[in-house]
Amino acid sequence: MTNMELWTNLLFLFIIVNACVVREEFDMLATATDTELNKHVCHGPCHCIYRRFSIVVDCSHGQLQAIPPDLPENTTELQFSYNKLTALNSSMFNGLMKLEILNISFNEINDIEPNTFSDLGETLTSLYLTCNRVRYMERFRKALTPLLRLKSLYIQQCLKDIEDGEVFPANELKQMPHLTNLSVDLINKEGFPIYLNGLEYMDIKYFKHDPRIPDPHFRGTNRCNLPTLSRDLLANLTNVRWLRLNSCNISKAEIDCLVDFDNIISLDLSFNVNLGFTALPEIMSGLQNKDFEELVIHQIHDTFGDCTKITKNQLKYFQNVTSFRKLIMSSNRWSSFEEDSIEFIPKEFQYIDASQNLMLLGNYFKDIFSGKYFSNVKFVNISTQRIKYGIKPLFFNPTFFVQDMWQNREAMANNTNRLCPSCQTNTSHVVVPLPQKIEVLDISQLDMDIRVLNLCICEPNSLREFYMRKNKFRTIEGPLMGMKHVQLLDLSNNACANLSSEAFHFLPNLTRLYLSGNLLGYSLERDEAGITFQNLSRLEELDLSFNELRYLPFYIFKGLTGLEMLILKNNNMKTFAVNMQMMTRLNRLVLNNNNLRYIPKLQMKQIDKIIQSKSLRINLANNKFKCNCTDTEFVRWIQNNNVNLVDVETYICTYIDDTPKNITGYSLVHDLEKECASYTLLIVVASILVSAFLSILTGGIIYRYRWDLRYLYYSSKFRMKGYMPVDADEDRFRYDIFVSYSDQERHFVVADLVHELEESRSLKLCIHEREFFLGGMVTENIVYAINNSRKTLVLLSKGFIESHWCRYELNMARMEAIKTGRDVLCTVKMEEIIHDNMPLEVIDVLRNHTYIQLPEEREHMTMFWDRLYTALS
Repeated sequence: MTNMELWTNLLFLFIIVNACVVREEFDMLATATDTELNKHVCHGPCHCIYRRFSIVVDCSHGQLQAIPPDLPENTTELQFSYNKLTALNSSMFNGLMKLEILNISFNEINDIEPNTFSDLGETLTSLYLTCNRVRYMERFRKALTPLLRLKSLYIQQCLKDIEDGEVFPANELKQMPHLTNLSVDLINKEGFPIYLNGLEYMDIKYFKHDPRIPDPHFRGTNRCNLPTLSRDLLANLTNVRWLRLNSCNISKAEIDCLVDFDNIISLDLSFNVNLGFTALPEIMSGLQNKDFEELVIHQIHDTFGDCTKITKNQLKYFQNVTSFRKLIMSSNRWSSFEEDSIEFIPKEFQYIDASQNLMLLGNYFKDIFSGKYFSNVKFVNISTQRIKYGIKPLFFNPTFFVQDMWQNREAMANNTNRLCPSCQTNTSHVVVPLPQKIEVLDISQLDMDIRVLNLCICEPNSLREFYMRKNKFRTIEGPLMGMKHVQLLDLSNNACANLSSEAFHFLPNLTRLYLSGNLLGYSLERDEAGITFQNLSRLEELDLSFNELRYLPFYIFKGLTGLEMLILKNNNMKTFAVNMQMMTRLNRLVLNNNNLRYIPKLQMKQIDKIIQSKSLRINLANNKFKCNCTDTEFVRWIQNNNVNLVDVETYICTYIDDTPKNITGYSLVHDLEKECASYTLLIVVASILVSAFLSILTGGIIYRYRWDLRYLYYSSKFRMKGYMPVDADEDRFRYDIFVSYSDQERHFVVADLVHELEESRSLKLCIHEREFFLGGMVTENIVYAINNSRKTLVLLSKGFIESHWCRYELNMARMEAIKTGRDVLCTVKMEEIIHDNMPLEVIDVLRNHTYIQLPEEREHMTMFWDRLYTALS
């Protein structure tokens, strides 16, 4: 590498490094500037949008009577429409030296001081004063003088007439060389000044006095009075591309009146009710071979006139306007086309709005829907035909679309085998052939009172949006076929009470479904399996408002994994217990105006889970919430900041004492917890402890007196069986001695004791091996033997202590002595036993009763037997 190359590379690296440093410093400066701007807080209803080099302040719809005096100095756009301004002066815009766009439309302004815009002359490019009450007097015209840089000026007013002194602001507009968009309402018959030839957008429009209440029968006023549309009148507007001449009392047009408009693409002559279709040839004649695209002739026919039929002569110039794509001819009492006149409509035609007319059935109708002349049409609106007998009764009639219509559709689709083969799977389908490129079809409000059985749109088609609202489709059985591209389906306000669960099974790309204003309560409530919407995985918006729904099954929305908006307002639902687990994309839930008492715990948890990954807005206004003890968790959930509730400050609930309370009240949860404090746990714990204490006490008592109880039990049992005499006579005893001994003393008992006491001394002994009843219980035999013996002889030994039954016999004998007062026990200590190994009851016997020790030497046995006999007798 040469020195020159090395220095070149180093220089290049130096430039890059410095550029990065400069860029970093610039970004830091911009960030600091944004941070400084964000310190400014917009007041009241004003909302500020901060951008890198501009600030947009939006104060519209705020009912404000003055512009806030401390707006950010760098404000470039101020939106102040729909407020209550009555006058403008220069002080209102002090400090706003960078303002470019000012919108103060739809206020009540009736006075503007001449110097109002003095400080804005170098920056303001767009001024919107639409629909105020400003007269075009000298005072107002002077106010426009400083605005030399304006590009857009909108000054149509909501006034009924022209007062003396009002003049079109010709001289002021002449001083605006950059003006391209102009909207006014005061034009006289002399026409337009020559200096307006630079305009691209010209809008002459009248707004009635109260713009919030549109008047469909308005005929215009003399604020725009152009009786005849002539070439000379429009001579100075020839560069205009968008020309709007609304409500200007135009009644006729001269031939070639628009011939000089080489750049025009859109013409709007709406609300000139005296113009009529008869002027169409004169208007369209000057547009031949131009790139004209749009004609708007909304309400150019007298509202109360006769029906209108469009003739060939009226359409004869249409076919040579090669770029003509859009025609809006709504509200004109149009009824039909003259035979073969429709063929003059250009092939490139894409958009037709013929709504709010008196459309009658005819061959032209079949031509429109078959695609014979409208092969490129994408939008058709024939809604709201105000005639009882027109297209309405026959639109879904299978016999209406006759053979020649199908054949034409077949040829276009290149289907050589069958007509609309996709619709032939079910012979009951009502087949509707449409132009293949149609994307939007609106047949709303045609008063069609029919059952929609198996409607099938002939394929192939491009239908994306299908509007059928405000008819009377009381039953929709479906399935709706041939709509695989449909994304929007509007069936609202049809009084539909019977919706088949299979109606929407073949709409795979549906994203918006509107079913409001029907009676779908019964149909949806019985769909426990959630079949109705299960195939609509791409559905994003579902509207079921105004359907008299009482509740919805848990799985009704199964399959709606893509749902973003669910609207259930204005129903009668008392609970919202539906599964929302799959609605991970939900961002708006509308449940206002129902009878909801609360949201169940499961749904609250599911909503909280959705909120973790999505910003979810919920509207629960105007429901019948309760603030009872069982609803504390719901009230706490409402007050949780994570739940974005619309108008939450208006939510009212009925408190425990039936008084209404604001559900967001600061102390409501505390009050509920205090009123509904539960002592159940304390009571349960106390009950358990008391029960445990009593159980332990009872157990201790039973254990302490276990032998007494056993003795009493068996004694009572014997008395009940009549085994024991009532008196206490000594003659009642069956035995003299009951001998209690263990197995290791058996030899002593049999060989010695029986011989010495029974054979030699005539005492009757009760030996258990000999005297106990066979088959009887041991315990009963023991007690019986003790009760029926005068004495109980205990042969105490280690084996005796280890024997359970021996100890039982000892304790029963003790109880016999205690209960009867008799001296029952007589103990013979057979061997030496360590006291530590003796049970308590044995020790007690030895301490409280005398006992005889069995001698170890045989020579002492005679004395032993004599002592024993004496003790026992």
